[in-house]
Amino acid sequence: MTLLAVLSGLSTKILKGLNATLTLALQVQEVLRKDPLSGHLFVFRGRRSDLVKVI
Repeated sequence: MTLLAVLSGLSTKILKGLNATLTLALQVQEVLRKDPLSGHLFVFRGRRSDLVKVI
């Protein structure tokens, strides 16, 4: 099995909670044209570049 890690070049607003995670999953689908349930890692950085979120 191959693992793909995609680092988004988009700065995003990192929020807590399920709704924020679903918003990032939607960005994966619409902007990156990838399946968020594919088993790959998608890494987002916060606007100040001090936080990251992995889905």
